Amino acid sequence: MTTNGFRPLDEKSLMEYIKVTPSLSSRLGNQFDDLQIKEVGDGNLNFVYIVVGHSGSFVVKQLLNFVGMWSYAGSPSRLFFLTLIKCLSITVGLHLISIMMQRHVREDNTLKLEIAELKSMFCERAQALIHGDLHTGSVMVTRDSTQVIDPEFAFYGPMGYDIGAFLGNLILSFFSQGGHADHGNDRKAYKEWILRTIQDFWNLFHKKFTALWDENKDGSRRGFSPSNL
Repeated sequence: MTTNGFRPLDEKSLMEYIKVTPSLSSRLGNQFDDLQIKEVGDGNLNFVYIVVGHSGSFVVKQLLNFVGMWSYAGSPSRLFFLTLIKCLSITVGLHLISIMMQRHVREDNTLKLEIAELKSMFCERAQALIHGDLHTGSVMVTRDSTQVIDPEFAFYGPMGYDIGAFLGNLILSFFSQGGHADHGNDRKAYKEWILRTIQDFWNLFHKKFTALWDENKDGSRRGFSPSNL
């Protein structure tokens, strides 16, 4: 990012970086007056900045070479002991039941067989190139377009994996809303919106997938071998 190597960006250094990077400055029409830069990441693994100017806007995401909260802990040894103390403070009385639960799981042959079958499906059914980590935080939406980001976990796997992961993320969000509710907002309307989104997402996916399947089922389209194997 600089001639001196990596450095974490802040609003000032990002402004300097934008000015000397033609692919970014051109999106702003090379106009930097009244430029708005806002950091919207969680400060943990990445910095995410929204940059808005009179002539355009974009998002800058910087992957850190360390965990963002690391400086809070100090040294690795201090982090280890602080984590250990915190763990012990919240697990008092749980040790025995944890052992019993682990034993129950380890002796459940039906469960282990199901896990093995799912693992086999995940590793061996290379049906399509999939995203691998698709959730609502991986999708950026405007009124006119939808972009999917963070493809670093992409691999060839079962084609239903991404759809299931995305729907699972919405379902988790639905059940978590009770913890965000307060006297001013019971979150019921938002939960209903999540359920409608799940239904709309699946119905639209099913419609488009089956249409593409019917269109290309004879195998004569681009990307398919014309020979009968």
